[in-house]
Amino acid sequence: PMPYPAQGPLVSDFPEEMMARHYRKPVPIDAEILRTMKVYQNIGYAPNINKQKRNLCPYDLTDRTSKDRKSSIPESPMGRGDDPFMTVPKRYRRVDIKYSKLGVEDFDFRHYNKTNLAGLEPHIPNAYCNSMLQVLYYIEPLRCALLGHVCEREFCLSCELGFLFHMLDSQKGNTCQASNFLRAFRTMPQVSALGLVLHDDNCGRVDLPRLIQSWQRFVLMQIHEEICVSVESLDGVSSAGKTDASTDVTVAGSSDGSKKTGKKRKGKNAGQNGGETNDDLRSQKDGTCAEDNESCEESADEPQAPMTRSIIRDLLGINIKSSLQCKCGLTGERCVDGTHINLMYPDCRPMGPNSSALFISFAEVVQHSMTATTNIQAWCSSCNRYQHHCQRKSIQNLPDVLALNCHTENEKNLDFWKIQFEIIRQRHKETAVPATVIRPSSQSAIKCRFGNACHRPDCRFQHDGPRECEADMKKKQPEEDDEFGPSWIPLGLKIVRNPDGSVDVTEISDEEPLPATEEDDVRYYELYSVVSNVLSSSGGNLVCCLKVGEKYHQRKERVTCTQWYLINDFCITPVEKDEAVDFKLDWNVPCIIHYTRRNYVSLHDLTVKSWSKPDILFNDAALLNPDRRKITFLPLQADDLPKKGDIVALDAEFVSLKEEEAELRSDGTRSTILPTQMSVARLTCIRCSGANKGEAFLDDYISTQEQVVDYLTQYSGIKPGDLDPSISSKHLTTLKSTYLKLRYLVDNGVILLGHGLKKDFRVINILVPKTQVLDTVELYHQPRQRYISLKFLAWYFLKINIQSYTHDSAEDARTALQLYNLYEHVKEEGQDKVNITIKELYDAGRKISWKIPDVAGEEISEADFL
Repeated sequence: PMPYPAQGPLVSDFPEEMMARHYRKPVPIDAEILRTMKVYQNIGYAPNINKQKRNLCPYDLTDRTSKDRKSSIPESPMGRGDDPFMTVPKRYRRVDIKYSKLGVEDFDFRHYNKTNLAGLEPHIPNAYCNSMLQVLYYIEPLRCALLGHVCEREFCLSCELGFLFHMLDSQKGNTCQASNFLRAFRTMPQVSALGLVLHDDNCGRVDLPRLIQSWQRFVLMQIHEEICVSVESLDGVSSAGKTDASTDVTVAGSSDGSKKTGKKRKGKNAGQNGGETNDDLRSQKDGTCAEDNESCEESADEPQAPMTRSIIRDLLGINIKSSLQCKCGLTGERCVDGTHINLMYPDCRPMGPNSSALFISFAEVVQHSMTATTNIQAWCSSCNRYQHHCQRKSIQNLPDVLALNCHTENEKNLDFWKIQFEIIRQRHKETAVPATVIRPSSQSAIKCRFGNACHRPDCRFQHDGPRECEADMKKKQPEEDDEFGPSWIPLGLKIVRNPDGSVDVTEISDEEPLPATEEDDVRYYELYSVVSNVLSSSGGNLVCCLKVGEKYHQRKERVTCTQWYLINDFCITPVEKDEAVDFKLDWNVPCIIHYTRRNYVSLHDLTVKSWSKPDILFNDAALLNPDRRKITFLPLQADDLPKKGDIVALDAEFVSLKEEEAELRSDGTRSTILPTQMSVARLTCIRCSGANKGEAFLDDYISTQEQVVDYLTQYSGIKPGDLDPSISSKHLTTLKSTYLKLRYLVDNGVILLGHGLKKDFRVINILVPKTQVLDTVELYHQPRQRYISLKFLAWYFLKINIQSYTHDSAEDARTALQLYNLYEHVKEEGQDKVNITIKELYDAGRKISWKIPDVAGEEISEADFL
């Protein structure tokens, strides 16, 4: 019931003569909605970009609403005019792959990469490290060392990096995947303990600068541990161009310091007290930084670890002697090896209300960070308690690759960067040459009728004062003449190591000529790469600007040149070197900076060791007890080894590690956000010639350490127990073992035959040259027509019914071999006969709607060939 009497009129009941019916005109449809609208069955569908309620005609309240109020509360973040993320250039923004029902087969990667460099795909879990992988790849001595490394460890990052670098080397402008490397990376227990594995629930709020710096520290340490050799095994022979201090890891402790107990303090570490300059390689293995080693003077009686050497130590190794002195006078020394320098920033804001910020050069920051003197609290064995110690550092050698961690994830450090960039840009504006205004030689004495509002720069009439157009030109001139502006980061550094371990760092040009004879303790560095974090509303992404040197261009393109590139996953763009050091700190923040020694490549051995040997195919160590496993193949013999040009039939089966992520659009179509993450579970190779033609010589079931969400038994033939070493009766091996066998076949020029091999190679993460691939899906294909499945081809040509209940890789490989033999037989009669046969195939398929009559109700879809 209404809360008013039933008798009498209401106040809102106006008489009829005071009312008039009026048509309310609807608001016009947004032009962006009309542009993106798709018509489906006479109905238009489009995204609701303004988040307005549907089927409503709002009143026009323009006159009643304040404009300030309306503009201050936009309906979506995209409507904010001052949104800093809208100023990010397109080449820096996060790139995503648009998937279709064929996956990435119809995605145009070349639209984003016009160069011959290979990019990396970003959809794989933990692919945030793509930029650092590219940085490591273009360090020529490191690339050559990892290409020739293969060991027996199941999960070896050095081996996986070597496989990835081989693919990047072989590609020419196409993309690669780091799936096998990232799988081995996230399988290691230390990675999860250090927080380097990203999960779906925290990908949007991760601290990328801190993450990529921790990633670099761990990966460099891990590579060193995997490929290092003892110094004794080198017979005292050191590489050319290296200083003697590069392998000096002895502990130089005083007689008093040798009596210390080696206890560590429980307080705040040195990283929190200003940042340690390096990391102990042995301490990193346990997930701890050398920033905690200020109180760990080693006892003289403690056995020392054997001295080791690797390409990481030769390139990036920095040996630093750290000394601690207590108030009582007790001192101790220790030498530690690190791979990078943590930049430490002094206070640039002096005390006082009217004092201006101080300018501190980048070279001064580097010098301060390398040999900083800090006060820390540590245990003193003489005082028998925690005391304040003075820690001093002395540099024992200068590396060939100088890695600098910027630590801009700290707001105070980022503010330091902003102040220095602001100061240097202000100085550039003050010293810049004023814009030249074109004036006629003879100026008239007549005043301009437009006065100071005249906008013609070449006006020949007189004006009473400065005009508005001249002020606008002065504002626009810096952006036009100097697109990137001055930078605080120099393109070159000169570092001199003094006998007492201190260093002198000065900024130089990257084109400064080198002296005829370079001294041992003097290094001339040039900027090599900058890894930066691009901020965005979706969480940001990491990109890198790096310099590709002459060695790479000579080897890949037969040209002698150097070029800077911006690498953003699979988007690669040539840029100027000034862009690499120009940072708009509101959206582009530096994370890691690398300087390389001038001409350092010639000081290292670039020979790539060959590891591909026939023993890989013969010496196969399975994961199961030989008494329990069943051999389903005939192993190769020495005289049966495939040679260059021989054909081997191949097929693989896969399991799903992660389900596909898709969304249903408003127009009823289905859009794939992330594809299914697959893993190879079985690989079969069939002989195509010889006495044992048609017999398998390789039939590996591949175990995986990751959780399988779907075995896809109907399509793969893999059952849940087949990949479990405890209960499986199959020939179970590791992914790396099977990968090496396949790499041996590819490297020796063997031609691989199969059906739909493109996806098989993509999931296996191996690159096979097109000249070594025979794919029946392409042989029996008509241009601009659908692809035909192996099952339909076998039914039509071979009159057999395969894949009835499940798939079998051995059966599929033999079927592909029979189809290839049939194709070669038809081809002997001429290419016209081949075209007629394929045309009849398509005509027959259309008549029966691609349904095999023997299998009632079963339809062969267009994507079944995958």
